[in-house]
Amino acid sequence: DVIEKNLQYVLSSVALPWSEENCEALSQGEQAARVEEAMRMTRRRPFVLNRAPLFRLEFLRMGRERNVLIFSCDHIIVDGWSNSRLLS
Repeated sequence: DVIEKNLQYVLSSVALPWSEENCEALSQGEQAARVEEAMRMTRRRPFVLNRAPLFRLEFLRMGRERNVLIFSCDHIIVDGWSNSRLLS
C-alpha cells in the first residue's frame, strides 16, 4: 500500500531555544527564588504544536560548580521511557 499523505515533517535545521542567565551575584535564597520563578514562567509558556522545536532550555549559572538547567518540553515529544533515559 502507498500512503499519499504526509504523516510527519522533519526539518533539516531549527534554532535551539536556549537562554542563559548569570545568577552568581545573588544570595543562595535569591538564587533559589530565581530558579522557582524561572520554572514557573516556563510552565506558563505554552508550546505551539505546529512550530518546532517543542522543547526549551534555560541555563542558570549559580557559581563555579553549581548550575541549573531547565529542560521543558511538550509531552507529545517525550514518553515516560524516553524521559527517564534523557534525565539519567
